[in-house]
Amino acid sequence: MAKYNILYIDDDASKHGLEQIQPMIDTLEESDELKIHPFQSGPFDKISESLIKIINDFDAIIFDYQLDDRANDEGERGNMKAPVLAQHLRTEITNTERSLKDIPFILCSTNEKLQKSFTSDSTSHDLFDLKFKKDSSNLLLVTKRIRALVEGYNSIERENDLSNLLQNNYDSLDNRILSKFLSDKKKLPAHEYANSILKDLVYINGPLIGHKTLAARLGIDIENSPHWPALLENYFMPSKYSGVFSGGWDKWWMDSVNDIFLELTGSSLSSIDARERVSLLTEKTECKELKLSDLIEGCRSYRYWTICKSYDKPLDPREAFRAYTKKEPKPWQDHIYISKPGALDRVGFEDGLEIHPNDYDRYRLTIENLKNEGTK
Repeated sequence: MAKYNILYIDDDASKHGLEQIQPMIDTLEESDELKIHPFQSGPFDKISESLIKIINDFDAIIFDYQLDDRANDEGERGNMKAPVLAQHLRTEITNTERSLKDIPFILCSTNEKLQKSFTSDSTSHDLFDLKFKKDSSNLLLVTKRIRALVEGYNSIERENDLSNLLQNNYDSLDNRILSKFLSDKKKLPAHEYANSILKDLVYINGPLIGHKTLAARLGIDIENSPHWPALLENYFMPSKYSGVFSGGWDKWWMDSVNDIFLELTGSSLSSIDARERVSLLTEKTECKELKLSDLIEGCRSYRYWTICKSYDKPLDPREAFRAYTKKEPKPWQDHIYISKPGALDRVGFEDGLEIHPNDYDRYRLTIENLKNEGTK
């Protein structure tokens, strides 16, 4: 298996600060798939010139968000945040006269710094293909995703046919998805393909859905269903996404899931509730140990179709409020939902969860009705 060289720019990549980031580096290198090369931050003009000279030697760049906290070994302090440097490098990469390698950009920082600065700066979000926290408990998954990004960029450099990149007939998708890449004009840079595929398809439910949403729509409690892996492997594997970046994210084509369920059971997935879905799957397949997901306390409907952001449990969107997101979902993308019990108890709100403005009046009215009932 090839080992990829990853440049890691951090103001702690100095003799005085390296011990603070070494544990993270060691974990990212643990699987022997990546080699992390620390690079000291410093004044913008100096390090940007140095980076342009060496960028073709690397397969991806990890940027610490805060590049101006600590002076480097020469006593020079950085004078910018990661988005400024990343934007400059993207511009230089796009300049065809430079012949620079287009590679994934990844952002890391402490959660506190990301919350305070980066999350409120939506103009910077498209510069990075992946974001993670330095103190994440799942850095091995980060390693897997960095590798998938590198391999995805390599695939995009070789291929510009969307059906081949997605390993699915592009004509079966909403024709607004990735439409800017259909022009016969010169191929757009790899990072533009990557950004659109990741953020229009992979990172948010829509034509592709995630593992937990798939389980919710089938009605299955993953943790208490011993035959869940076998159900996926033996029956729903044809619906699994195998296109670009699939090595880092497990996703399923929803239209294919619908077709497989109909073929297996003779029923439309959306026309029956979770109790019937699980009953039919245990009847029509060899997977008998499948448990129905329980209702969220305070909910009544088993027509699960999404996940409650407060409780991370299956939910009927009709018993929920939409959550506010920095970017409004596109027409082919699903909203994020908060169950009514979760919203009323404000579970997760301390971490930034909010009611969507278009649902706020309904949320407020629900609270008022409950108060009025309590005074009767």
